[in-house]
Amino acid sequence: MADDDAPSDYKRASERRRAEQRRLAQEWLNEKWVGSTACPICTQDEWTVTPLIRADELAASPNTIVVGGPVYATFHVICTNCGYVHVLNAGFAGIPVDPYDQESGPR
Repeated sequence: MADDDAPSDYKRASERRRAEQRRLAQEWLNEKWVGSTACPICTQDEWTVTPLIRADELAASPNTIVVGGPVYATFHVICTNCGYVHVLNAGFAGIPVDPYDQESGPR
């Protein structure tokens, strides 16, 4: 494999991992979300699930304030009509955060 192929291979693998994490998040939501799925703000029931967000990745961004304590990966469920956001813990939902980490559940 040529050196210039590595970034594209890494990007494809990363995209596959993120798609799998979103799929797992959606499955978990389908199992756990009972009752009304209506948005508490606009009453619509159309939602989208984000890829996982890791606070330690955000901390590496410029203009970021880092406060001590544990770091949790989350996924967000966003109303597609008004933008209302539910934030859920990915570890609790059993979604592996690290591609080499097959452990699931709360940490």
